[in-house]
Amino acid sequence: MHRDEVPAVYGMLFVEDCETPIRMWMKDTSLELDVLFLRGDGVVHRIEHNLEPMSERMIWSHGVVRAMLEIRGGSAEKLGLTAGNIVCHQAFTSSQVGHVRDPSGK
Repeated sequence: MHRDEVPAVYGMLFVEDCETPIRMWMKDTSLELDVLFLRGDGVVHRIEHNLEPMSERMIWSHGVVRAMLEIRGGSAEKLGLTAGNIVCHQAFTSSQVGHVRDPSGK
């Protein structure tokens, strides 16, 4: 919220205390975002692409997740991110720090 830009290789990670259904909206966000909903092991549960800025439409995780990763709109597609990829970060149980990898280990 209240940001003027998200650099191409940066994102904002929001981690919950435990796995839970998450909902969010874009009401106070003036930038188009992609949102990755992440399970407790860092696996991408689902992705919402190119969310409309300033929208009051509710966006749901559609399942229990541990975190959301917000990145610049269109970045998930450009990077080839899909459900099943793994976000590696100290917040997740099976992770190393700081990158996204394919479940095949690439």
